[in-house]
This record gives sequence, C-alpha cells and structure tokens, in this order.
Amino acid sequence: MSAPQYCHAKSDENHWNYLRKNLLLGSAFESVWCRHLILEAPCVWQVKLTSGQEVPSHSFESTTVLIMTYGSLAIEGEHDFEAGDVRWAHGGVVAGGARASSTGAIFYLVGMEGSPCAKIQKLSTTSDPSRKWQRQSPHALPWGEVAMGEHVAPPGRSCNLCPDGPSVTLLEFDPNCVIQPHSHPGNIVYIMLKGHMRVPEEGVYHEGDLRWGAKDFAYGPEVMGPLGCRMIAIQKDEPLGVNWSDE
Repeated sequence: MSAPQYCHAKSDENHWNYLRKNLLLGSAFESVWCRHLILEAPCVWQVKLTSGQEVPSHSFESTTVLIMTYGSLAIEGEHDFEAGDVRWAHGGVVAGGARASSTGAIFYLVGMEGSPCAKIQKLSTTSDPSRKWQRQSPHALPWGEVAMGEHVAPPGRSCNLCPDGPSVTLLEFDPNCVIQPHSHPGNIVYIMLKGHMRVPEEGVYHEGDLRWGAKDFAYGPEVMGPLGCRMIAIQKDEPLGVNWSDE
C-alpha cells in the first residue's frame, strides 16, 4: 500500500470519544473527550474538557504544540491559557496540572514526530527551569507579508506562532486569492480557522477542516473563497517553505 499524499479531515465527520484506550481504570485522562483528526506526523488530536475538569501534571513523548480554540485553562505555575494562545515543548518536558474554565476548553494537540501520547508525571522541585513549556499569543506577535512574489495574488500575511520552536505559522489571505501549484519540503498540516479554500482534485476545505500533505507532494492551485481565508500551517522537519511546481 502506497504512502498517503494528502488527507482531508472534515470536522463534521470526526466523532468525539473518551480517551480510554490503553488507560488504567481510574486514570485522570479516562473521561477526557478526544478525536484523532490526522494520524500521520504531524499528528493532530482535538481535546475537549468539560466545565471545571482537571488533568494532572503530564508530559508527551513527542515535541507537542497546543493550540487553544475555545474557553481557557488555568495551568499550574503559568498565566491562564486563553483561546488563540499557542504552547509547545519538546518531548518529555513536564506540563503543570490544568483546570478548564466554567465554559470548558477545546484545543488542538499536535505531535510533531507522531502521536502525542501523554504520561502522568510528578513535578520535581529540582526540574531544569530551562526545560519548560513555551507560550505565545498571536496578539503580541508581528505580522509580515507572505513573500511569494507573483505566485500569490493578492499577497497574504503571516505570523510565526513559535519563533523559537516548531514551524507553526498563522496565515491570512484576501478574498479570491490564488496560490499557484507548489509542494513543501516537509509534511504539512493546515488547520482552517475562517473562510474556505478550494484545491483541485481534493475539494473544498471549510472552517474546522484539516488538510495534511506529504513532503514534496505537488498540489494546487489553492483558491481562497470570497471572504478570504485564515489558517494555521504546521510543517514537520523544516521551517515553512514552498517549492513552486513551475520551477
């Protein structure tokens, strides 16, 4: 069976399940709602906590990015993690215990090397303070023009959400913007936040959908809808890069 070249994960076709598989009875994660949206690295899960739900201190096996989309989390030793915020850490770095707000919390969990399996940890007072979760808010980060020249019309805007870490980029394109056929130097995931995007032979990606593309797989053109499009691009192994098919 050949390796997949792309995957279109539609939010309304993926169902929520309790995160009970391979867990011990009584585990703190047993009643956490979860759904697997992308299985290939970067692997994407979506996690949902109910009102006031708590999870203990834990770590992930893979370098992991958390993208908050709804509600907020009160996290030990940190400021509250709000909708729109991004956190990341290398595998094995402990995250403090967290409690969802009264409205609950929903976030994406992205494993850069594979499935972001969690392990319950005990915080140690001797932990290396340099090995901690890094956090950014797009409201405090600069935007720049997408430098793609004549291949993108009109030009878009981008914001690097993890300046010192994994390749996580917020992208915004104007109505009816067209991006010419291209490929990427690493596996890439798009999380659609607003508007829609049409890709020939793949279909239309709407708000809440995810698109996974394989390294060096050529596709396009990408055509943004009449209201424009906002998305997050997460690329594995390499900083966000583009190789144009006509070159």
